[in-house]
Amino acid sequence: MILSISLLLLFIHSMRSDCIIDNSSHENIWEIKLHTDLLRWHRYTESPKPNETVEIGVTFSIRSYIFDSNEEVFMLNVRADFEWQDDRLKWNPSDYGGVNDTVVSSMNIWAPGMRLLNVVDEDDSERYYYTSCQIKSDGQVVCSPRIYLRTWCTLKLAKWPLDTQTCLVDFGDWRINGKVRFKVKNPLVDFVRGNVQWQAVDIKQENIADSNIQIRLTFIIKRNGSSLVLAVVHPCVILSVFTTICLLLNVRDGLRLQMISFSLVCHLYLLSAIDDFVPIRGTDPPTILLFYRGSIAITTIGIILTFVLHGICEKKTLPPAWLSSVNEVVLVIREKLLMWPRWKCKEEKHSQEWTDFATLVNIVYVVVSIVAYISMYFKFIP
Repeated sequence: MILSISLLLLFIHSMRSDCIIDNSSHENIWEIKLHTDLLRWHRYTESPKPNETVEIGVTFSIRSYIFDSNEEVFMLNVRADFEWQDDRLKWNPSDYGGVNDTVVSSMNIWAPGMRLLNVVDEDDSERYYYTSCQIKSDGQVVCSPRIYLRTWCTLKLAKWPLDTQTCLVDFGDWRINGKVRFKVKNPLVDFVRGNVQWQAVDIKQENIADSNIQIRLTFIIKRNGSSLVLAVVHPCVILSVFTTICLLLNVRDGLRLQMISFSLVCHLYLLSAIDDFVPIRGTDPPTILLFYRGSIAITTIGIILTFVLHGICEKKTLPPAWLSSVNEVVLVIREKLLMWPRWKCKEEKHSQEWTDFATLVNIVYVVVSIVAYISMYFKFIP
């Protein structure tokens, strides 16, 4: 009886052994053996060439970017392909079932430590180097980490709101005395996603022969400021035209003073409103503010001139001889065109002479204002 039970248990055990399914493929077994042999004696802290400089080829693929102009922080999402030669990781494919390449973690092999030099957060300088790496049988290693960067980018606001900024992304070796040289190997791959506020005008990469900076990415981005132009630039141009028209009105008419005072109020209101749009940081003040300042000065002088000229027009005394001579010369030149518009006075002759002189002074100021506006427009309007 006992013998029969033993034979039955032996039969069941043999049947269970035959039914076990082995999911491990032949190739996986060889790859496991390869990993064991490659990494058994590999020391990831030692360079492939301890006494020589190891050259690392780098290929960048730009994915997306964001520029926070208020904080002057440029954020970049990029994939970097690092490629180098490590003869310690060579093998003969025939010894491992024909396996020509394999994938290992970058933590298990020596990997270059490239870091961002102008980084915003120091804790972010090395966090993106832990990734999977492909190793070929000839010892070629390729690691492709996804990098998220935050770097400083100083604002230059002279041409605001149509300003163009240049943001630099500098890379170097994380080791102070490391013998590693990073070099861009292939053309920059650009898959930049659309950005609402900023548009990339140009993106370029370069190798720099410097002790610290080895690779530099340069981003030239332009602000999409069409809405700001409508809110900031167009109103100041309209106000300059409006002020000029006000200066052509008769100083005897109270409407001139009312309109030019209204223009000054609009200038001050728009100038305070612009403060909500201008970035809080930046090295250069926007030149559009200089245009507003000049226009406010012209408008303010126009208000003062209105009071002065009104007082001149109210004079009834005999004008000096030089004033009469100036009026006669001006009235004759080019058939009185220089006196347009000529303000009329229905009172005595002396009052008309004072009025003609006030008209001449006003026209001179209008011409000076127009020339000043045109000069400021080409110099200060972006």
